[in-house]
Amino acid sequence: MGSHKDVIGSAAITVLATEGSRGFTHRAVDKQAGVPEGTTSRYARTRAALLLFTAEAMFDIDARQAAEALTGHDTGPLTAEEATDIIVRAAGILLQAPERYKARLELQLEAVRTPQLRQYFERARSAFVEALTDVLTRAGEAHAHDRADGLVAAVDGILHRQLVLEQPALSEHQLRLLLHP
Repeated sequence: MGSHKDVIGSAAITVLATEGSRGFTHRAVDKQAGVPEGTTSRYARTRAALLLFTAEAMFDIDARQAAEALTGHDTGPLTAEEATDIIVRAAGILLQAPERYKARLELQLEAVRTPQLRQYFERARSAFVEALTDVLTRAGEAHAHDRADGLVAAVDGILHRQLVLEQPALSEHQLRLLLHP
């Protein structure tokens, strides 16, 4: 079991994903986390702070898992096939976390009206693009940054397709075709 902060972050993601923005309250997060009422407000006093706290918790989890997939290798050159393996593994981590994606959708709507939250999304997305850029550069991709930017957008679209449109998950073969540098 993690720290109170980790437990509350995980609970906040769950509440936002399952209850949506309307049911997203400090009290609901406290209940989900199994902590005394008022505990969440120690970490995030306002609703805006709670939304940012949740985004940080979600991206910490995503970044840690993606970093394991993207950087758990030597730093030398990669073949296109090795790069594809790494990219598909990183995408798979995100695709297997529908709860975080549902919470992310709720946060994206809030980010339209909340500059601080939008800035956090921009920084987090940039970090993922840069990590993919490194993989693609090592594989000899001439336009690594542009390709990485497109791959992040593609994974967002795949998640949207699966969760919002309730389409079947892409097979690993389909992912490999789409994400191959």
